[in-house]
Amino acid sequence: MARGHEVTVVPERHPVSHEDEHAVQRQLAPSRHGDGDDRPRDVVHQDHVGRPSDLSCSGHCVPSPLADDGGPFDSALVVPHYNQLTSGLGLHEFGDVRMKDWPYDVFATGWYQIGYSAELAPGDVRPVKFFDQELVLFRSERGEVSLLDAYCAHLGAHLGHGGQVKGDCIECPFHGWLWNTDGSLEGIPYAPNATRKVALDRWHTAEVQGLLLVWYDGHGRAPFWEYPGVPEYGDQENFYPIYPYGADHVGVRKIITQMPIENTPDYFHFPLVHGTGQPGRPLLWEEKGEYLHTRMGYWFGYGKSTTWLTPDGPVDGETETEAWGLGLSLARFHIGDFITAQMTATTPVDKEHSQIFCTMAVSREPGSSMDDPPTGRAEQMLRFQDAQIRRDFAIWENQKYIEHPPYAGGEEIYYSAFRRWSKQFYFDKPYRDGKRLEGDQRKAEDWTVPVYDHNPV
Repeated sequence: MARGHEVTVVPERHPVSHEDEHAVQRQLAPSRHGDGDDRPRDVVHQDHVGRPSDLSCSGHCVPSPLADDGGPFDSALVVPHYNQLTSGLGLHEFGDVRMKDWPYDVFATGWYQIGYSAELAPGDVRPVKFFDQELVLFRSERGEVSLLDAYCAHLGAHLGHGGQVKGDCIECPFHGWLWNTDGSLEGIPYAPNATRKVALDRWHTAEVQGLLLVWYDGHGRAPFWEYPGVPEYGDQENFYPIYPYGADHVGVRKIITQMPIENTPDYFHFPLVHGTGQPGRPLLWEEKGEYLHTRMGYWFGYGKSTTWLTPDGPVDGETETEAWGLGLSLARFHIGDFITAQMTATTPVDKEHSQIFCTMAVSREPGSSMDDPPTGRAEQMLRFQDAQIRRDFAIWENQKYIEHPPYAGGEEIYYSAFRRWSKQFYFDKPYRDGKRLEGDQRKAEDWTVPVYDHNPV
């Protein structure tokens, strides 16, 4: 994969003074992943994954979401949960008018979430569908997780429907052929001496901080970057555990996979969609290959003397985003010393539907013990963010993709930057040694990024 280019904007760190809210020089320069990269790496990587099906609502799915002022949201804007991964969704053509201008006929290369570690016990078997393919997910008796193509290579039975784990293998429910976690044929019960040169394709998987991930690449290449994890998900001393409190199976939605992460450069939707009264202030846009990092200044509690989140009046805080490819996007909200880290993971089921997971870690309340569930402001924040993202769903599920929008108000700078960055993941031609065989992916440019002053006074 071409590793992209590095983009650096250098404003002051939070708190940001009004003198620093000036035009910031944005520079693009070639870089390789890892050069000067000081992102947190306190992550144990494994070769296991977990289930995305059998998805009952858990964690912070609660019936009474809160608005910024502590009151209830308009119920019409809160989208209900979808609790099951529906196997009958396979639309193989772009028949929806929303997809007419969609420029890609392939899925984006990268890491995607397919479940949570805690939800796949040894011996569990799950039929799942991702990337327009039927798959079977299981954990062996010794704990290894495997994601294989679903159909037995013998006579085509679906291993996810009636298949059982036997030791380190999954047994076909039709004739009992045994398939190892690596997809190789272990044995045929009625022909023990027979050998057959057949195997099932195994998908690359990982288990990071309780998230179950799969690597997708249309050309079948092994992973060429890692998802490093985030510090909040491994810090249970200062944050409530993400599972079960912050784990939300949103379910399968009719959403183009790229739509949620396109919120990253959209600073102007906050007033209307989220009722903030003001857009964000772009402070940083940084790219390092598959990694995207942004910062946005934001007045929490804007226009209000007090809210449950800002009892002493508006707080000049910050929203930071990190993305690793198009499947995993983290939003980190800094409100004084109170932090919320929310991952939105969007995984293609087919070309028009996505499986969505939302995972949050929130700062612990003072005096809470390791076993205490979230209370007070932490509990309210889980409910608040759960409701806020469902306001986005109401847009995304009915949104048409426009390839060349008539931008206004400076938004084209960030939207154009995002869409250039996103192109690197749609490989419509083979690559060799991480480099495209023909054509240029993008060229370095310099331009100025405006910073907007939204003073609540």
